[in-house]
Amino acid sequence: MLGSKARSSDLSARDVALGALCCRAVLAPRSQRWRLEEVGLRSIRKMSEEWDRVYVTPLGEPNRDEVAAFWARYLHESGVDPSLSAPPAWCFGDTVELADELIELVVGGPKRATAGTVAEYEAEGEPLPVPGDLSIATDGSMRPRAVLETTEVRVGPLSSVDEQFAWDEGEGDRTRDWWLDAHTWAFTRAFARLGLQFRPHIPVVFERFVVRYQEDSVDEG
Repeated sequence: MLGSKARSSDLSARDVALGALCCRAVLAPRSQRWRLEEVGLRSIRKMSEEWDRVYVTPLGEPNRDEVAAFWARYLHESGVDPSLSAPPAWCFGDTVELADELIELVVGGPKRATAGTVAEYEAEGEPLPVPGDLSIATDGSMRPRAVLETTEVRVGPLSSVDEQFAWDEGEGDRTRDWWLDAHTWAFTRAFARLGLQFRPHIPVVFERFVVRYQEDSVDEG
């Protein structure tokens, strides 16, 4: 989802729920699918409606001076070539609230993976990540918090996520089921913004990373 990179959905909670059910139902025996639809629709609708109430504040843009100062501190601390240009700055998620939650999972928790749709990269005209890429992750206020290095990239359908990747992404209860529900919600929102229709097997970029440098949040005032 929650792990996707940000660079109000027009769809209802039912649309989100149906997308998630498709992801899960295709893996179930035919005789069990009615049960997924009955139980899953209720739980996913409740979850997505709650998230739509919580994650609402639009993101701003990174401050170039803050990014430059942060990058200079990283170069000084790491001993990396000081002539190295700062990489792109971005945040996890698509709202201030979500970005704040997810960056804390990176700098103080277990999050070492993220996922985004190929369609989002194409819409932004950005290349897909490759191992060795550096980037700067910000919080919801777009303050730089961490330098990340991509270590592994795989492109596959949304439903191809496995238990280990869901665990490495470090969100929710860290299960594959939770991951599919959460990312169906997040990607449905993203596709709505792009004017595209969400499908259960959309191509997704599964990315793992390590943290090369991080800073604590600084309270203003």
